[in-house]
Formats: sequence, C-alpha cells, structure tokens
Amino acid sequence: MSKLKYQNVHTNEFSDTDVWEAIKQNDVEALKLIPIKLGFSHENWRFVQDVSIKLSEHPDENVRGNSFRGFAYTAMNLNKLEKT
Repeated sequence: MSKLKYQNVHTNEFSDTDVWEAIKQNDVEALKLIPIKLGFSHENWRFVQDVSIKLSEHPDENVRGNSFRGFAYTAMNLNKLEKT
C-alpha cells in the first residue's frame, strides 16, 4: 500500500505568523508544505522568498527540497524572484 497522500497545495491556511511559529517550533510536517502552499497562493513574493531561503538550510531533506519548490512556484505564479 502506498504511503502517498493527496494534499491540496493551491490553498494556503497558514498566516504569516503561523509560518514563523512553525519555523520556531520546528514543525517538520508543516514546514514540508509551507513553501509550496505559499508559492502557489501568497501575494507577497518577498515573504515567500524569505521563508524559502530560511527553509533551504533546514536539516530535513524534504523541507530543504520543498523550499526550492517554493522559489520555483513563486517565480511561476508571481513572476518575481530576487537574484542574490
């Protein structure tokens, strides 16, 4: 039996405060979803970029990997990403 589970990433139930709290609490399950959900639905590209940068240094490989998806989805959906 597959362990895959569908999760809707096109809606975001995380407020900006929730995002920083999940990072502070190291809520790995939430951190895996946050950059993807933000990349699809957050209106502030800079916020998503800042969160994705922070999560790109996380010890969990899935959180790190999804942080790069946050960059990609932000660039695709908001047509903006800062070069650093």
